Amino acid sequence: MPSSLLIRSTHVSHDKEVIIDGTAFPSDAFTFSPQLSYTPLDRTSIMVPPVCHAVLTGSMEDVQAILADSERTEQFYHDLDDALFFANRSKTSGKSYLLSSAGANPGRPLSSNGLHGAASQGLQGLIGYYVLCRNVPVDVRDKTLSTPIVYAMDLDSPHDWCTIEYLFKLGASPEAKVFHSGHTYAQIARERGKVELAQKLETYKGRDGPLCKESLYCLEMFI
Repeated sequence: MPSSLLIRSTHVSHDKEVIIDGTAFPSDAFTFSPQLSYTPLDRTSIMVPPVCHAVLTGSMEDVQAILADSERTEQFYHDLDDALFFANRSKTSGKSYLLSSAGANPGRPLSSNGLHGAASQGLQGLIGYYVLCRNVPVDVRDKTLSTPIVYAMDLDSPHDWCTIEYLFKLGASPEAKVFHSGHTYAQIARERGKVELAQKLETYKGRDGPLCKESLYCLEMFI
């Protein structure tokens, strides 16, 4: 049975609480000792900064107001990057555009970022834009060493495999080990009860090379 609630903070300066349905961050649904175990969450309570709170609960105007009034500090840009993750995870493209225009980094390492959010929702156009046009590493990891492929496993079948295969075509490594425990993608999928997905991950042969930039028209805007 899913556990009811996980309380999490992404960094110490966050000061507003939001409750998100489901498991916001893949590693939160796993325990690793004494063995790998998966328990999905009903909801996650997160303490977030104002810009993230506006993305998750407010309007476009609320986001615009915060962007206009905020001092451009290093912490602000970190908050902006977090907000882009939440905007993409919520599939709010208008807010994503505002954040990106304000300087959000869709590939900030060791953080849940815009690419992770896009992968969690199967937004292939946005995934391709980030990787091919913004030069985001396709295997970029969050602080738990989850990759975009792990986030894509949250999708229902067949969308999970369609997104994962696209990430492979963009150059993601099928042999990557994830989480601090060093598990394979197939092990993660199998523990989640996705046997068919695990089999596809184990037998994936790949292509001759990653997609080249010319295969996607790179506009300086969201696709």
